[in-house]
Amino acid sequence: MRQTRFTERLQWLGIVGYAICGLAVVHAKPAIKPDQQLLRVSVTSPDQLDGLVQLDHNRRDVEIWSHDLTLGVLDVRASKDAVPAIAALGCAIDVQIADLGAKYEELFPGTYGGGAASVDFFDDYRTYDEHVAFMENLAASFPDLAQRVDLGTSVQGRILWAIRITGPGDDKPGVFYHGAQHGNEIMGAAAIAYIANHLLNNYESDPEVAALVDGVEWFLLPLMNPDGYEAGSRYNANGVDLNRNWGGPGSGQNAFSEPETVAMRDLLEAHTNIQAHVDFHSYGYMILWPWGHTCALAIDNGTFDLVGDAMAEEILAVNGTDYPLRGPVCSTIYPVNGGSVDYSYGELGLWAYAFEIGYGFYMPPAQIVPMSQEMLAALGYLSSWVLDCDDDGVSNAQAIANGTSQDANQNGIPDECEALLIVSSEPPDGAIDARQPSQPDGSDAAGWDSLFLTFTGNTEALGPEDFTITTDPPGQAPSVTDVTALDGGAVLQFNQIIPLTAWTMVTHEASGSNVRIGYLPADVNNDRISSASDVLFVIDVLNGLVDPEPAAYQTDIDRSGATNASDVLRVIDLLNGAGEYDVWLGASLPE
Repeated sequence: MRQTRFTERLQWLGIVGYAICGLAVVHAKPAIKPDQQLLRVSVTSPDQLDGLVQLDHNRRDVEIWSHDLTLGVLDVRASKDAVPAIAALGCAIDVQIADLGAKYEELFPGTYGGGAASVDFFDDYRTYDEHVAFMENLAASFPDLAQRVDLGTSVQGRILWAIRITGPGDDKPGVFYHGAQHGNEIMGAAAIAYIANHLLNNYESDPEVAALVDGVEWFLLPLMNPDGYEAGSRYNANGVDLNRNWGGPGSGQNAFSEPETVAMRDLLEAHTNIQAHVDFHSYGYMILWPWGHTCALAIDNGTFDLVGDAMAEEILAVNGTDYPLRGPVCSTIYPVNGGSVDYSYGELGLWAYAFEIGYGFYMPPAQIVPMSQEMLAALGYLSSWVLDCDDDGVSNAQAIANGTSQDANQNGIPDECEALLIVSSEPPDGAIDARQPSQPDGSDAAGWDSLFLTFTGNTEALGPEDFTITTDPPGQAPSVTDVTALDGGAVLQFNQIIPLTAWTMVTHEASGSNVRIGYLPADVNNDRISSASDVLFVIDVLNGLVDPEPAAYQTDIDRSGATNASDVLRVIDLLNGAGEYDVWLGASLPE
């Protein structure tokens, strides 16, 4: 299965269908309590920080919204009555939003639906009712691909509506992505709705979208905490921080006391095919993973790091937005007990991430689409990463993590799932041609343990003994176990998968023809991701700005024996999807 590149698709394909006709519904505005303000509080001592945290614990009208609980400036939602108590700690206070209710009126105009079919859903932030109507419209418009799913109800009786998106077929990996676990963090809800909209409206026109929809079962929940979302509160209607209410390692005795977290647990435990879980927050630019309850590294920290870096690169390529803080929750921000990622990873073995995607109310509505495009690129990568390339029931991600598959070029795809690249043939007139075998449906076969050869010369000797195989560097070369005549050529069956860590030479003794086989990475700078930085790396090598060692072999992409401008063009072609494998006739390997 080819690794998808959502970033490039976003750059070159039109984004289809933002607006879908609305249902005639009445949209209740968020009910923000009177006299609510958003403050920036300067905390200069540990005593002040402890006092502010205690106010947050003891008063319903004080909420710390910042996620970095350290000395410095923290965002705090507070009533006017609570301001003197904060000031009594000795903290300087700067009022950022004097009337939070009025700000909500501005951000949530309630214009979608009610017959306003021309209104783009992503022009503004949307209320709970608007999200419900939007998801209902999506499911109704694409009944073969999407269904609404009732996950349960909130404290105040709001249904937790998710949308399930997938194409035909069964037994596929699943993903679960949700927003607004903290009700004040409104960007995540918009991003989830955008991703659902993009998958469905681009299914027919974009083969990469179709591959992900057909290959993955998506569960998308915009609003995990609808009561808090409607009240402008971090907490649910019982005053509980839901991201401290999950079970799993380090959780407390009140784990899953709230209906919202119970609904999440029930979904994840019922759908054992789900392999990736992302929890969207919005107070920073961070990609986080387990553990939260301890600063000891998870056993899979290296894999979490690799994929986290890859998703950050995907995000950066969309609009240039950097996510510089990446790492385990505990050591990157602070210890968290009862968080979503610790439960999903620690109890269920999922690849669980928490994203911080901007700064809530400081993100104007004009940022909704750019931010959502970035999240689409990141989650497109993650969703393709959990696919199972050879249908053995083990995802690409798990196969690498548990050591049953190797990843020679460190791009998150097992070697046996990569496309095999036939890089040269000799003599240069093409006396021997080679290409990878195909499945009956025309798709590339998985597992490169066979090769299809076509001859224009001597074809009399076609037994296993008529071929020799060597590798460079020397190693345990495959041997030919069977040769089958087919379509004017022959299929060679090997006793093992052709190694991607070495160049393999197959020689037909009777004709003297050779074919060299190897993997040509688009990731020439060896940063584990194919991106624009690879083009820049090759250009730097050509200009003498970068010492090509130890990656010199990677910069001669067309295997002409020299690094030149054609290598830059080749990398660009690879990044633009011009071909993940190809056949070169007459090209020679550098000495």
